[in-house]
Amino acid sequence: IHGDEVVGVEVIRRVLADLDPKAFCGTLIAVPIVNVLGFMTGDRYLPDRRDLNRSFPGSPRGSLAARIAHLFMREVVAPASVGIDLHTAADRRSNLPQVRADLDDPVTRRLAAAFGAPVMLHAQIRDGSLRQAAREQGAKVIAICNTRGSTIPREADAALYLYVGPEIAVASTKAYLGQIAACYLLGLYLA
Repeated sequence: IHGDEVVGVEVIRRVLADLDPKAFCGTLIAVPIVNVLGFMTGDRYLPDRRDLNRSFPGSPRGSLAARIAHLFMREVVAPASVGIDLHTAADRRSNLPQVRADLDDPVTRRLAAAFGAPVMLHAQIRDGSLRQAAREQGAKVIAICNTRGSTIPREADAALYLYVGPEIAVASTKAYLGQIAACYLLGLYLA
């Protein structure tokens, strides 16, 4: 969703490379980059300075952000029952691992608990967010992030904050390895 959060791209690449299709049930849709233009320039926002995570569910004839949000909803969210959203921290941040989730929902609480984070907090939904639009279509959204600075984890049904330490560059090995580990743990829990 945000072009300046790049560790998730490598996490997705490695998870797909290590995935054993014979041991996997269901369908996996992996989207390593949503905001391609922001990713290419290292910018959080789209060129029109809109936050993609405030543009959902989008529209086919709106702004660039609205069009991307609409396409993402149609092609990725609509066929999904669970979504995992990977995030990395802003430069030079460190935090304690945590999951933020709609803990009133039993399915979301179970998914959030699968991460085994030391802290679980109840989180509310924001208008225009991916989480809100996905929930309206019946999906659960899980975010994996290194730090609290990102807005998407606040919008997810469950968010795991890794707090693996400061990120000196845009991407850090610690955040990458933390996200890989979290994805594998979730996969083992759900298997």
